[in-house]
Amino acid sequence: MKKTEIRKKIKDKLKRQKKEEKFKKDEIIKEKLLSLSRFKEAKTVAFYVSVKGEVNTEALIDEALAMGKRVVVPIIVRDDLELREIKSRKAELAKGPYGIPQPAGKSVSPFPRDKVDVIIVPGIAFTRGGLRLGRGKGFYDKFLKTLPRRVKKIGLAYDLQIIEHLPTIPNDFPVDMVITN
Repeated sequence: MKKTEIRKKIKDKLKRQKKEEKFKKDEIIKEKLLSLSRFKEAKTVAFYVSVKGEVNTEALIDEALAMGKRVVVPIIVRDDLELREIKSRKAELAKGPYGIPQPAGKSVSPFPRDKVDVIIVPGIAFTRGGLRLGRGKGFYDKFLKTLPRRVKKIGLAYDLQIIEHLPTIPNDFPVDMVITN
């Protein structure tokens, strides 16, 4: 199956999820992530800001901030991702390119990539081995390649997003692990 076909098939499945089911799955994924020793030990965590259909990161961001972690989120600058630190999820986010919430204001300088300990990565589909299918723009693939190897790359997905085989190209960059419900 081609990437475009996989995206359509998985997006259709995601749309059919009932709100209550999705909430329960989000809670299971949240608890699994919070229980990881690598997450507990992390001083700085980069999160994606979830949009409709994705594993919800709002509670995870709030929890990480409450734990005293530095939280950074991506901002789209031209054709690349940069990181910005946030101190509060609600007060600092506004709709950015592609309708994705990102830190508002341009005065904040980029957060250094080498200071990140863990990055939470979105995806349309994943394999158990960590291959990832994004939305097709390549933002995360390019960005993940620039991170130090020590940074733990964790994908969040629902079980329905896990597939056996994913066609890849040399630019595709895997995650270290995938947490599912």
